[in-house]
Amino acid sequence: MSTENPYFIDAGCAISMTSKFHILSENLNFGIETLVPVYPNESIINHTDTLNYLKYQFCVPVEFISNLSVQNLKLKHITEYFLKFEVLNGINVYINANYALIYIIRIADPVFINIFKFNTPEDLLYHIVRVNQELNLENENQNIQLFGRIAEDSQIIRLLKIYFSNVSSFN
Repeated sequence: MSTENPYFIDAGCAISMTSKFHILSENLNFGIETLVPVYPNESIINHTDTLNYLKYQFCVPVEFISNLSVQNLKLKHITEYFLKFEVLNGINVYINANYALIYIIRIADPVFINIFKFNTPEDLLYHIVRVNQELNLENENQNIQLFGRIAEDSQIIRLLKIYFSNVSSFN
């Protein structure tokens, strides 16, 4: 996994965890470049999900795309990939290496989605608790679902269980 363009490989796809992403309804027509700077060494990747009527845009370095085509891999963003999991109301976290996608759903509607880099389990706990506070959610009533490469006895799970009563993990 590159630190400048974090990604992992799953089922013939390179899954990018870049934080330069944008999700919008497929009828809206404004690009990611209106939200974040897109540099000359970056390419904008566009995917449309006709089933959910969503358009995904994200930026990756040009040389990264060249490497993927040599390996014959498709490229998706973690936000697209994450839809394959059965996410529930509450805080859904996909962890890979030292990156986490935090996706919060309330009454079947997404209310928050972002990617955070963390170095320690305490860093990740900080991000989750901080987002929870910013959205005025109560810790004891939140369901937290963890996805990705995380062991049942990990420090991350132990710390989360101190602050949240409903923590479960799915690998």
